[in-house]
Amino acid sequence: MVEATEDNIFDPLSFDFLAAVQQLSAYVIEQEESALDAIIDHEVLKNPNSISRSDLLDLVSRAMINPSWTLTVVRLFRPIVIDLIGRWTMPGFTTLIETALSKTHTTVHTTELIAKAFSVILPIAPQVKNLAVLYFTHSTSLFERLDHYSNVDSMDISTSSSSIDNLHDLLLTTYRLLSFSAVTFSPIWNWGPVVQLLKYPDTCVRYITTLCLCKVYNLSDSQQNSLLSSIVGKPLDESDEPIYITIEGSRVDIRFLDLWEQQRLADNQIAYLANNFDVQQRQLEDSDLCPSTCNLCGVLLTKRVEKESDRSSYNPELVLTKTTSKNLHAISLALSIGAPTLLEGVTGAGKTCLVEELAWRTGRGAELVKIHLGDQTDPKVLLGTYVSTSTPGSFRWQAGVLTTAVLEGRWVLIEDIDLAPAEVLSVLLPLLETGHLFIPSRGEKIKAKEGFQMFGTRSFLPSRSGKGVTSRGASMMTGANLWTRVHVEPLSHEELEQVIRQKFAHINDFASHAMNLFQTVVDLYEDTSLSLSSSSMGRFLSTRDLMKWCHRVDLLLGEKLNDSSEVGMDLTLRQDLFNEANDCFCGMIPDYNIWMTVLQTIGKPLQISQELVRNYVDQYKPVLDVNDTHVRIGRVNLSSIAASGKQKKKAGLIKREKQRPFATTGHALRLMEKIAVSIHLNEPVLLVGETGTGKTTVVQHLADMIHQNLIVVNLSQQSDSSDLLGGFKPVDGKVLAIPLNDEFERLFEKTFSVKKNIKFLDMVRKMFIHQKWTNFVALLKQAIKMSQQKFEAEQNVENKKTSSPQLRNAWKTFAKHVEEFEVQQVQSQNKFVFSFMEGSLVKAVRQGDWILLDEINLATTETLECLSGLLQDVNGSLLLTEKGDVEPIKRHPNFRLFACMNPATDVGKRDLPPGLRNRFTEFYVHPPDNRYDDLLQIVKQYLYGIAAGDERCYEDVADFYTSAKKLANEHKLVDGANQRPHFSMRTLARALTYVVQISPTYGLRRSLYEGF
Repeated sequence: MVEATEDNIFDPLSFDFLAAVQQLSAYVIEQEESALDAIIDHEVLKNPNSISRSDLLDLVSRAMINPSWTLTVVRLFRPIVIDLIGRWTMPGFTTLIETALSKTHTTVHTTELIAKAFSVILPIAPQVKNLAVLYFTHSTSLFERLDHYSNVDSMDISTSSSSIDNLHDLLLTTYRLLSFSAVTFSPIWNWGPVVQLLKYPDTCVRYITTLCLCKVYNLSDSQQNSLLSSIVGKPLDESDEPIYITIEGSRVDIRFLDLWEQQRLADNQIAYLANNFDVQQRQLEDSDLCPSTCNLCGVLLTKRVEKESDRSSYNPELVLTKTTSKNLHAISLALSIGAPTLLEGVTGAGKTCLVEELAWRTGRGAELVKIHLGDQTDPKVLLGTYVSTSTPGSFRWQAGVLTTAVLEGRWVLIEDIDLAPAEVLSVLLPLLETGHLFIPSRGEKIKAKEGFQMFGTRSFLPSRSGKGVTSRGASMMTGANLWTRVHVEPLSHEELEQVIRQKFAHINDFASHAMNLFQTVVDLYEDTSLSLSSSSMGRFLSTRDLMKWCHRVDLLLGEKLNDSSEVGMDLTLRQDLFNEANDCFCGMIPDYNIWMTVLQTIGKPLQISQELVRNYVDQYKPVLDVNDTHVRIGRVNLSSIAASGKQKKKAGLIKREKQRPFATTGHALRLMEKIAVSIHLNEPVLLVGETGTGKTTVVQHLADMIHQNLIVVNLSQQSDSSDLLGGFKPVDGKVLAIPLNDEFERLFEKTFSVKKNIKFLDMVRKMFIHQKWTNFVALLKQAIKMSQQKFEAEQNVENKKTSSPQLRNAWKTFAKHVEEFEVQQVQSQNKFVFSFMEGSLVKAVRQGDWILLDEINLATTETLECLSGLLQDVNGSLLLTEKGDVEPIKRHPNFRLFACMNPATDVGKRDLPPGLRNRFTEFYVHPPDNRYDDLLQIVKQYLYGIAAGDERCYEDVADFYTSAKKLANEHKLVDGANQRPHFSMRTLARALTYVVQISPTYGLRRSLYEGF
């Protein structure tokens, strides 16, 4: 368990840097002169204030390459060793060293010098391993000079003692790197030149070469001894004659090289840790560090240099409070040693946010892959599976999201790891333990690429008693000891107030009031009697709810707050604050009495009397104003799609069914206002209520008013994630031809004159409509040939406007699509063609439609988990794991997500996972017939056109419905199956719709009789 306290966070830039430089200068003067001294400027080292700190760090970094100074530099500058080594990987560094060495008589290559320095540093500072891999993968081969020794038979050893010494150094460097991690370094180089040294005349060369190759090929001890005996020429265990080699000025019997190396490492470790660093006033700043290093809350980490596009997309939102800094420090420590990290904490503590911040700070934000697990997740989603190809009858292996991340060295964040089934944990165990991923179906073992890092999260929930926390999954999951566990502390009251002040500038003066109000509501929720009464909610307040409320206030009421003083807020502003607090903190409460208690509690800090609270509950009715450009509902405006020029065509294509009657009762308007505010702020909405309370109808009515396309998906226990995300399905040829034809028309219009080629285009359309694919493909190929001829002609003619390179590339891509279509349809007739067909959710995300998931709580966990990415924030998107994608789908700004569910109070019904449910803005939908005047208005809305002269029927219908519902609740009515009937607004609406349809034939009263 990694925990950070304020006392144990050491700032690596606060050590006495100038004193360390002076010690290094004195040490260099004491050493004997060598050819390698030319890599630094000794005069500058004596006078460190003559240059900038960044240039001085460059100088110290170069000094570290000298083998005689390496250990001393590492010891003196231990807090910033990552930055010093990071400079070796920067462009131009190798050239600078080679230029300095070229002025001397040394024959040692720069790569060999840096490799020798790494062989000394890695065992005592293993956190720089990824820098070593980065350097070696982009530099010349370590064994480039071995080509000089290829003709070993003709070499005169007696005249090449210096060359043999250099060869000994190179092989010892290689041996030390392989001893540190043969798995890491053996795949980097070609070992062919090293194998040739097995025939070298010098015994020590052959001996060390054999040791290196044994580590490369992972030979056992007995195999190694046997090979050494054959290479040296005699059994080692029967020979008393020592084989000496000079290592760093000491004569060592090479047979005991391993023991000598162990003692050397122990001495280096003691020397490395002997120097304690006192905290001084900062002599270095973060800006002095090299671009490949970042200082993250007291831990120096290597940073991947980002692309410009990735850098511009980063918008830091994390406020570094003391607790946040301690949490980041603890996570960074675990990351620095490359350990799998498990973040544990209460829901809403910011576990995912911390990992995202860490990824962006280290240049890996665009590469972070988030996987949401459930208790029914299939391991094949992570590992991969065989999928059909464009060629019918053939299949290919499609790597899963985890396999792809392992191969590409990405970071992986696995949400709710404690909810994962045993099958998924068995897949993760070898990856956690050995760094290898096993794929049983293929018998394949994949080594994680350097840079791969795994994070997991585990959420705790407040206990029902209000004291302590409980885990949603197993208290001790399988493989828990393989994780480095980091406890994420939640923010304190004062820190939350600090976050509010920094994140929401408009409500800076209101921050203390916001925190007091939130703490009051939290204390009320933790009250034992209230917790027991609201146990059916399945939801708890968290920091996420507070941030949502502050975000609403900042956007909707920020300017008003700035204009008002803390004391002088007018009643209208306080009521607006009350409305937002009601939606965020009370909207999910099903019980009327508890709801009133919480509302009155919220009203006290805002100086709203109980009478005004009751008036809001009973009498408040938002104003509804609908026109062609916008819809105003109470306190928010929604722009109509038809108002946007780009969206008019889409709005015109949306065919509406005949409008059903919709009564704008006070209940309906209040619910519509709540949903409209969430739509305006791009918040996902969850509507909870009994069957027939109008949850889906309200959303449909809102979508109709602003001409927005709404997709309704009814989920069940048989629903699969492919229903929402999509999957590989057999498709008809026309389904594949439609996007091909659209692409052709777009490119042809940009390249050629449509008027001059009208006959050709008509022929293409005719072949497409009649599905004559052979002729269709032939015509498309002819168009491709025409485009190529046009592009070639443009190149041969000077001073003529030419087509853009993007258009040329688009035609090349189109040609590939035509070839794929030809293989699928023309050459493989009468065979099934499989293609990945995107589900309704993916289409909605791409096209900007609204989607409503009805009965979402009945869906399987795997189906639900695919939504987690969409619920992170307004930029959250989907990852198509079935296709093996590691890049999320681009989310359209008009996309909105709605969900409906019944309360989990009946048999067979269940709650949403708490971590998923807390990401929704939740509203409980009470039955609209609770109030008699609302019920009367609904009846009038249906019967208004047929009740002329008999207005008494409105009250008669309302009275009859109320009496029938009361008798059913009292178990005094039964249906044909001797079961208690269920009466709801859905029952009433169906009956009244039937009445309207038959009233012209039977009359009003007879129709009412028949309808009920």
